[in-house]
Amino acid sequence: MLIERKPNISYFRVFGYAFYILKKDTILNKFERKCNEGFLLGYSLSSKAYIVYNKTHGIIEEFNDVELDATNGF
Repeated sequence: MLIERKPNISYFRVFGYAFYILKKDTILNKFERKCNEGFLLGYSLSSKAYIVYNKTHGIIEEFNDVELDATNGF
């Protein structure tokens, strides 16, 4: 209301959505998967990153490079 413009909420998603997490820092073989599976837990307080549970490794991480799976029934 003070600055008379709407906030950018284009990156918001529904909690529990399935995500594919892009592997960037590792060297992959020809037949390795380029992403890990996970689901959304929340949003980062310090940046426009997602907090995602990585099913492959069993840990919670922050990622910017994720792909939304829109075919999971929502």
